[in-house]
Amino acid sequence: MSAEAVHSRPVSVALNMFFLTEASGGAGRYARELLPALLRREPGTRIVAFVSRDAPRALFEAPWAGEVDWVVLPLRTSGGRGHWTAQTVLQNAWLPVVAARRKVEVVHGLANAVPPLVPGRATVVTLLDVIWLHHPETIPSRAVRVPFKAIALLSARRA
Repeated sequence: MSAEAVHSRPVSVALNMFFLTEASGGAGRYARELLPALLRREPGTRIVAFVSRDAPRALFEAPWAGEVDWVVLPLRTSGGRGHWTAQTVLQNAWLPVVAARRKVEVVHGLANAVPPLVPGRATVVTLLDVIWLHHPETIPSRAVRVPFKAIALLSARRA
């Protein structure tokens, strides 16, 4: 297949939007606007969106929602340190497996992380801001800050 033919067909993309809640701030706005923009810009793009049980209900009712393959991960976004660990393990282990089963070509982490091992798939990571690199106190819990930094930097290097 020629390079031109590869670029002329729609791509299938998995978006990790697990973080998305009603109170997601700028990251949430980015995610909510990226979905319809991708569908408008690249008609035929197949999008598999990974969300938590806390995803805003309005997301599933948007006019374009039927064009998205929604995968609801069986966890909520809130909880303590142990919950954060469970979320991280689930996203890094289960997301690549489901992405492979759904035959996506690209896995995109929309909020500073993408699973470090996604065999046979291209990865993209959006680093929304890196203030925490220069001001670690913006993530007050060391138990969260250290693995968060490690995951974000590994994701950026591998993407």
